Amino acid sequence: MNKLFTFFFFVLNLTMLSQNVGINTAGTAANASSILDLNTGNAYASPNGKGVLFPNVALTGTGDATTVTSPATSLWVYNTATAGAGATAVTPGYYYWDGTKWVSVSGNAWLTTGNFGTTAGTNFLGTLDNQDLVFKTNNAEAARILAANGFVGIGTSAPGAPLHVNLNSNATAASISNFVRTGTGSVGWFALFSGASPGDYSALTQNGDKSFIFTNDNNPAVDASTGLVIGPWTSSSNPTGGNKGIKIMETGLVGIGTGTPNAMLDVTSTTAGFAMPRMTSVQRKAIAAPIAGLQVYDTDLKGFYFFDGTKWDCANNPAGTVQYFANVTPPDGYLECNGQAVSRTAYAELFAAIGTTYGVGDGSTTFNVPDLRGEFIRGYDDGRGADPGRTIGSWQSPSPLVHDDTYGAANQDTDFSMDHAAASYSDNWPGALAGGIPNAYWGRDNGYAPPSAWQVYSGTSAGGSAYGMISGARPRSVALMPCIKF
Repeated sequence: MNKLFTFFFFVLNLTMLSQNVGINTAGTAANASSILDLNTGNAYASPNGKGVLFPNVALTGTGDATTVTSPATSLWVYNTATAGAGATAVTPGYYYWDGTKWVSVSGNAWLTTGNFGTTAGTNFLGTLDNQDLVFKTNNAEAARILAANGFVGIGTSAPGAPLHVNLNSNATAASISNFVRTGTGSVGWFALFSGASPGDYSALTQNGDKSFIFTNDNNPAVDASTGLVIGPWTSSSNPTGGNKGIKIMETGLVGIGTGTPNAMLDVTSTTAGFAMPRMTSVQRKAIAAPIAGLQVYDTDLKGFYFFDGTKWDCANNPAGTVQYFANVTPPDGYLECNGQAVSRTAYAELFAAIGTTYGVGDGSTTFNVPDLRGEFIRGYDDGRGADPGRTIGSWQSPSPLVHDDTYGAANQDTDFSMDHAAASYSDNWPGALAGGIPNAYWGRDNGYAPPSAWQVYSGTSAGGSAYGMISGARPRSVALMPCIKF
């Protein structure tokens, strides 16, 4: 009985007019434009609000035609599942069947008023197939991201670099791009700037008037030559930094302070100098694989040093140079020529220059510098014949001046030598032994030619018959300190 009553109640509240169906509690006819009217005749004001509950299904993907068997085109359902992957993925929401797949009608649309509830990596603006992403303004392409490699083109549909900007403008000058920083810190901007004509200047500028880099092809504002300038310019429309920065010519010439360099490196200034790299001796010697011609300033030795391909040498005075100084303390970079033994490693440049010519030192770790105290310097004969038989660094005894006319000019002692010291006045030439007669020398009268006629003389007594002889001779002199460059 209750079931029958319910059936009749349903029929009484369902009004069917022609092909229109209306469902309401008042028996009101359905709206003529609706095949199914759930609104007309119903009062949905609170607290009697009602809605339409669509069938809930758990789709396995956008191509799922099994969960709902043979879905009709435009069929609506509410999907409760998160399933599938990539282009076939589905998430909870309303879907309709378009004849081949389920299409979401909520949740994944990007709204022009903004979106919420998105997940980075899951929700994105882009494509799911191998197609370029194009952005348009006024229905004209403005930018493109290539699917093949991710290159971004602005003003071009075929970018050839990770960021390819093509500015098609005939303006007098234009900024290609600006990078602006604002806030409480250092505020400013950088711009890629280009001139109006083909081949005109282009630049990377800061705040519009401080250029980092610009080229000046065909731009007479700098000079007639083309090249790259790194430096300031006076305004964004007239760069004139050729003489205020670094100019690199197309020929490879580099100018600092000049827009027309005439050398591989041309430095021009009337207010400042050129400072070579400065370092200590230890730092200089620690330079790895120095090239020939490398130059530095040694702050320990107070001199300019260059590498000659095998060793370091001083550009002021090379190692081994002997100079005399009017003081008792050797200046920086010099050692006193007193015969001292010094380290072969600490004074490597000097050792390379003179070796063991003046003494082997301890034979392994040291060597000797020349001992020039109280000595006169004589030029190396080097084959001339004026002072034969001498080698660099060899010592030579003095030769006295002889003057004796006691027995007339024919008997003057004019031959003399101090190359062999005598042990006694009875020594015979030239087999004399080294001895201790002070100021000894050999001499002979002109009338006695045989070597056996040579006799020993000294400044205080004589073994022969000559008189008035001078045992030594020296010019007037001033004592200075001899030093050698190391």
